[in-house]
Amino acid sequence: MQDTKHKNTSQVEDNTMTIESNDRRVTPRFRVQFRTFVTDQHTRTEHMGTILDLSMLGCRVESLVPVQQSALMELRIYIPDLDWPLIVDEAVVQWTDGRSFGLYFVRTRQGVQDRLSWVLARLDEER
Repeated sequence: MQDTKHKNTSQVEDNTMTIESNDRRVTPRFRVQFRTFVTDQHTRTEHMGTILDLSMLGCRVESLVPVQQSALMELRIYIPDLDWPLIVDEAVVQWTDGRSFGLYFVRTRQGVQDRLSWVLARLDEER
């Protein structure tokens, strides 16, 4: 019997990266305080927040604006020392808790994946 509990696959589609994972803890998380703008893809409303935890597969955001679980979001992450934000084309709200919510990155461009990996490697060196 094959164990699918720790499934972690990715596929490339039209210069975008689609990430599928059943285990949300397969990549390390880093405590950060990065400014972000989150746009609800259904209502097209945008609001500002702060990313408090970041990994290759997702993040925890704190915001004054409540969001709905399962909502699809676009995310712009502003990281110090980078000239332009990292843009996550599609992220889904996994959970909400007061002012905080968790996002799982569903689709990002390959270049963004590379830059995010570089940022996380740099954060790992600073530990």
